[in-house]
Amino acid sequence: MTSSNPALSLEKPILHYDFSRTSSTIVSDLSQSGFAGVIRGHDRGGAFLKEENVFGQDLTVLHLTGGPAGGFLQLPDGVTGNKEGLTVSFYAMLHSLANYGTLFSFGKDHCFYLSVLPDADSGEQVLISPGATGGGRSQEASLEKWLPFALGKWYHIILTFDNALPSLCTLYLDGQKAGSFQHRRMSSLDLQDCVGCYFGYGELSRNPLALSVADIRLFGCALSEDAIPGLFHIAPDTRLSLEAERLGRLFERPLCDFPSLPSQGYLGAAITWQSKTPDVISDDGIFIRPCAGSVSKKAVLEAAIRYGDCVRTFEYPLEIAPLPSDEAIVSSDLESVSIPFPGHITENIPLPSSGPRGSAFTWKSSDPDCMDSEGHIRRPAPEEGHAKVILTLTACCGASSGIREFQLTVLPCYAHPLPGKPYLPAAPFTGSAPVKKAAPAAPYCVQLTGSGVFPENQKRTLDYLTLLDADRMLYNFRRAFGLDTKNALPPGGWEEPAGLLRGHSTGHFLSALAFAYAATKEETFRSKAEHMIHELFSMQQICKGAPASFQTGCAPSHAPQSLWSREPEKWGKGFVSAYSPDQFALLEQFTPYATIWAPYYTLHKILAGLLDCYELLGMEDALRCAGGIGDWVYERLCVLPEKQRAKMWKMYIAGEYGGMNESLARLYRQTGQKRYLEAAQMFDNPGVFDGLIHGRDTISGIHANQHIPQIIGALQEFEATSDPKYYVLARNFWELVTNHYMYSIGGVGRGENFKEPDVLAGNIEGARNCETCATYNLLKLTGMLYRYAPDHGVYMDYYERALVNHIAASQNPKILPGAHQRVTYMLPIGPGARKEYGNDYEDFTCCHGTGMENHVRYTEQIYHTGEDQSLYVNLFLSSRYDWAEKGLSVIQECDFPATQSRLIFHTKEKADCRRLKLHIRIPYWCRDTFALSLNGEALGRCGGKESYYTLERDFADGDELLISLPYALHLCYTGDCREGLPAASLMYGPLVMNGLSEQKEWITLHLPPVLENAFEIAWDRGPVLLYDDLKFIPSYQTHDTAYHTYFKIDLC
Repeated sequence: MTSSNPALSLEKPILHYDFSRTSSTIVSDLSQSGFAGVIRGHDRGGAFLKEENVFGQDLTVLHLTGGPAGGFLQLPDGVTGNKEGLTVSFYAMLHSLANYGTLFSFGKDHCFYLSVLPDADSGEQVLISPGATGGGRSQEASLEKWLPFALGKWYHIILTFDNALPSLCTLYLDGQKAGSFQHRRMSSLDLQDCVGCYFGYGELSRNPLALSVADIRLFGCALSEDAIPGLFHIAPDTRLSLEAERLGRLFERPLCDFPSLPSQGYLGAAITWQSKTPDVISDDGIFIRPCAGSVSKKAVLEAAIRYGDCVRTFEYPLEIAPLPSDEAIVSSDLESVSIPFPGHITENIPLPSSGPRGSAFTWKSSDPDCMDSEGHIRRPAPEEGHAKVILTLTACCGASSGIREFQLTVLPCYAHPLPGKPYLPAAPFTGSAPVKKAAPAAPYCVQLTGSGVFPENQKRTLDYLTLLDADRMLYNFRRAFGLDTKNALPPGGWEEPAGLLRGHSTGHFLSALAFAYAATKEETFRSKAEHMIHELFSMQQICKGAPASFQTGCAPSHAPQSLWSREPEKWGKGFVSAYSPDQFALLEQFTPYATIWAPYYTLHKILAGLLDCYELLGMEDALRCAGGIGDWVYERLCVLPEKQRAKMWKMYIAGEYGGMNESLARLYRQTGQKRYLEAAQMFDNPGVFDGLIHGRDTISGIHANQHIPQIIGALQEFEATSDPKYYVLARNFWELVTNHYMYSIGGVGRGENFKEPDVLAGNIEGARNCETCATYNLLKLTGMLYRYAPDHGVYMDYYERALVNHIAASQNPKILPGAHQRVTYMLPIGPGARKEYGNDYEDFTCCHGTGMENHVRYTEQIYHTGEDQSLYVNLFLSSRYDWAEKGLSVIQECDFPATQSRLIFHTKEKADCRRLKLHIRIPYWCRDTFALSLNGEALGRCGGKESYYTLERDFADGDELLISLPYALHLCYTGDCREGLPAASLMYGPLVMNGLSEQKEWITLHLPPVLENAFEIAWDRGPVLLYDDLKFIPSYQTHDTAYHTYFKIDLC
């Protein structure tokens, strides 16, 4: 069979660099379109040209050395301006990779690029994916699964990008389609006026790559798949050798089935086949296998491979395997049979009558009354207990036969009532404004001790905060203000220089540094915070003018960042951010997401970080800087009508303001300046708040983490004003969320949104549930509400649930190069889900920011002190509380998870005693089995409904209080069913237990009245459960593996 050369029908390129006519650093465009390129970095040794053999051709290759002195290739602006689509074709070899980079990147506001990431599992390859974005990483589309890309190996790479919506981007490697994705909002048309086009560098990663490139071609259309092989310019003989090498894979093993002999190769060559041993195998690959027990037959197929005028023949020796023996067939068929969960049979079992390789099956039951030979069961009555049955399978093939036994347990039918979901009430509201009755122990006075997941997670975060470069975190601020960026590399993710949310992680970083110092008193964290605040405060002084006077040069329909203001003297006194105020002005014109992205959200993170540094580190410049931001916000918003502000705050994502009302109310309480309280109240969201005040659900369908911080802000406004409406709406919100929207791990939402109330199982979706940021904020809200009702243990029951099963579970303990604190965005709860983690600098999402804080704030709610100087012990974690006012230290020994905790009391003077009223939380999961003993003597039990055990007495130095916390199995149900069965998570004490399985379908657990009877229970640095061969471990231990959090429950 012959074929024409596809290269003959290719369109003419709009740009062609073969580097053969490079003059100094100017690369000639052989397409005659006039798009000459420039080699940057040649003068510092970062780029050079060299002749090299690439796929059998001698080509001029541009070598880029990578690193700080590395060079790159710059293309002229407007090169991608064709309206018919875009194709990029080039040869590339990547030599090494330490961090995220781009092989090429076209554009700034709208960007099209080819990304590479280090592969954590291999030092010999990286991962590659094309990408396109209309505004930073939040608008990025890329391959769902990135592809392996070997280091030190030449590839021919083609990307096509069409002009439709949704657009299609397709990646080809060495002439073969490797992957594709669609972008719903962006196409090649958005690249018509693009600037910033590079090879070996780009807007999303300003890390010059160690890269070699050759024969770069751009086409003004998205080439069809048929045209791709013709672009793979390799020597004809090399092309045929590559085709032949691929064909050889067909014959690597002895043949059992007829091979599929292709008539066309993956590089477009025509292939014809001829058998050199026609008595063994035909030209079409048809053969008869030798009899069982015979030796393999030898044969040879010849392939004639033609491309254009070049033809070569290749011979392929092969073996044809003999037929298996009857004995082998029987053994294989017996092994193929599986009965799922044999220890928990509750329904008829379909028993196969034959094996996949042809054996005939017969079945025999040891107890036909309980289970017959066709798999029909009769479940025992409850009083009869479990029934044990042995099913014997006999397989026959020819003269051979074999047997296999299956030991089964048929469970009784207990006729359980359908389970109810316990209601979690918020603290009662009496009608008058409540007062605070407890306060968390001062953060400087509490330290984690011992071992286990909490101190280990904290240590990794402390190491990460030490590693993070403050100048990189200030890069976008300095760049926005036109200042020297100190040779720092920009961060990535949502913090990359074109990202619309850039700057938010710097605020989280400040908060994390403040809490890290409070937890450790290590000067490293304080000095970093001081440096950053000094820089931010200095930049703030550059801004001049009236905040309300700033006007953007953009419009909602046309707002490229190239039009944003570059003049800080016009931005308004007090302003400081990582970009100009244009996004704020565009929000006032109701510009939607994703043209802009939550400018007040970013500003809140910066403001909150400044306030944390003032309150925890005592830094006066932090308060001055926060005050400047507060002034700017007040003066900007006070001139806007209330209706305009309300409409702004209702806008999806664009109007997200984080906890601006929270931080402004805090600022008011620190300064007494009423304008900050007025500014806080300008963020009141009547569309959500008003209904909550009256107990109505106003949150169904809205973005979860856009609104939880608003509720925290409302509670801060209550603390500032004593207006009970703010307390009531916060209380009602908490009760609404925990009872109607909360999953077992304490998280909420699908795809970041609250969905329908009480439809939880129905909204479990793969990896798209339970945003970590939302739980971070729910914990904040819970801790604040608890201060008004410290005897209401339901609050701390929730706090423990979310802290243990979501927050602690959100950090991967495995440290990788470039990934020292790997935290989750979503914490998936779908069947067969896997957690995904970020890295050090390239994944600055919102949850990466809160992830910097989460693991240095573990001690916040362990201890509270009451207004009567009583002590509340809320969480059972190894820790030390030095209570200076009492002259007392409390040491808690409880290396989580543990079924007991020991409190040891030390007085300042050994002979002293201290009178102390102690409240020990009785967790909901052991309310009936909780017990205490003091110095070895058992204390009386509480009633079953109490949530705290109160003990008032004199404590002497060395007194020990042993708290018994027995773990037991229980189920956390959703309010809805899944395929007719109740849906639930399995819990052991406070722990959500994940079943380790790759299966993507829901698993059904058949459970008796006493759950412990269905599982084997062991401990290995935590509990391990076995349900037949399904292994369960705690959520916080589940990393780098597929798992199930929810199950269908068949109550036997």
